[in-house]
Amino acid sequence: CLNLFWAIWKSYRYCRQNKTDIVHTYAVDGSLVGLTAAYLAGVPTRIQSRTHAGPFPWPQRVPWGQVYDHFNNFLSSKITMTSENVKDIVISYDGVTPSKVVVIHPGFDFEAFAKVSEENVQNIKEKYNIKNVAPVVGVASRYVAWKGVHYIVPAFRRLLEDYPSAFLVLSNARGNYREEIQKQLQSIPTNRYVEIPFEYDMFALYKLFDVFVHVPIAPNMEAFGQVYVEALAAGIPSIFTRSGVVDEFIVHNKHAYLVDYENSNQIYEGIKTILENNSLKESLIYNGGQSVRDMFDLKQMIGSIERLYLSEFETTQKDNHE
Repeated sequence: CLNLFWAIWKSYRYCRQNKTDIVHTYAVDGSLVGLTAAYLAGVPTRIQSRTHAGPFPWPQRVPWGQVYDHFNNFLSSKITMTSENVKDIVISYDGVTPSKVVVIHPGFDFEAFAKVSEENVQNIKEKYNIKNVAPVVGVASRYVAWKGVHYIVPAFRRLLEDYPSAFLVLSNARGNYREEIQKQLQSIPTNRYVEIPFEYDMFALYKLFDVFVHVPIAPNMEAFGQVYVEALAAGIPSIFTRSGVVDEFIVHNKHAYLVDYENSNQIYEGIKTILENNSLKESLIYNGGQSVRDMFDLKQMIGSIERLYLSEFETTQKDNHE
């Protein structure tokens, strides 16, 4: 608590001494400090970048989290969102005025996905002993119930009947639902899957996947869903549920294969369809990759932020002269 007040005091002094015009904050804690300090210092433009879909998902939120959200929203002169999904939640659940909210999609360095060396890919294969297996089904989800991993494992178990050499990669494999998922994994031979709690070189890991699966159990569970963009940027035909940013750019069987929530059977059918329909697979790879490059370009994001700064600054200057 003392650290929080100290941070606010230091930030307040900085804003006052430098006559700051714009303060832009990220995340809950950063916004509590930055927005409070900026408000007290009389900074006219206070922008909050909100990347979570609070109050969702409920299991991930501390009881007082929504109080923090309302406080930060009150102090903000403008709130940027990563997706229309978060925008709708902030307006409908938090009661924020629509004119206060603007969507700016995150930007990605797509060159990093294209320039993955074969050496790095081989290193990942050696590190996790992913050799002489095919097809490889990739997952990058924490072990929490709302991510839906426990619907992927049964689908993969069925896939093994058709593809005995298939292999399941569970990356980011940590969380409070670990016990339940590991019970499911007991029905799968240990040489048919690997659990990876953390991998720094995700660019190389994606290159091992033949199919990628990400299936949160409700539309508002993901605020954005970075892995949607990453998988398509890496050129992996993917199976998704409609959560986070998906509905803004994904069309079923054009950019990705969409399935219903909590549906292992459809996940299995989707994997099998992609593996056995080469025309569809190539179409998903091309269209999926093109769509994310059009919508989530890094320069485009920077330009949107710069235009917001300029617009807000000009508005405050105009107000000051009236």
